[in-house]
Amino acid sequence: HIDPSENEQLRREVLKTAISSFQLLSKDGSLGGPDSSSYRSLLLVVDSFIKDEGERMASMEDLWNKCCKDGQVNQWVLQALFKVSGPHFWRLVGKDRRSAGIVKVQDLPPEWSRNANVKKGMMGSHHRQKKRRGAPRQREQRNWR
Repeated sequence: HIDPSENEQLRREVLKTAISSFQLLSKDGSLGGPDSSSYRSLLLVVDSFIKDEGERMASMEDLWNKCCKDGQVNQWVLQALFKVSGPHFWRLVGKDRRSAGIVKVQDLPPEWSRNANVKKGMMGSHHRQKKRRGAPRQREQRNWR
């Protein structure tokens, strides 16, 4: 078993693959775009595989802002953000740590979650029923961990 975080070349390859996959989802409209689970997964990858703290925080902040802009924030994304961003979490969600307590999706601007599946226990938009034209596409299994 090789730990990618211990092997610099493998670490870079894992990060490059994750980012390339995410960019493909973002650019190729036929794939439907990244969903909440895509954002959550990439936040965790960035946390694990970007060693430089400044670069890691900048990447997480950019990813969080894109997630909010795309309306894909759900409780799973919030939990991942809390785990990976430490004390920066409160600034990123726009809340005061002393008065916020637990932050729920409902506490955030509604446009941040307008496209996300926010039902309890559901991770991503792949749980939603969508009307499709033509034959249904096979969904590839994602293995981010």
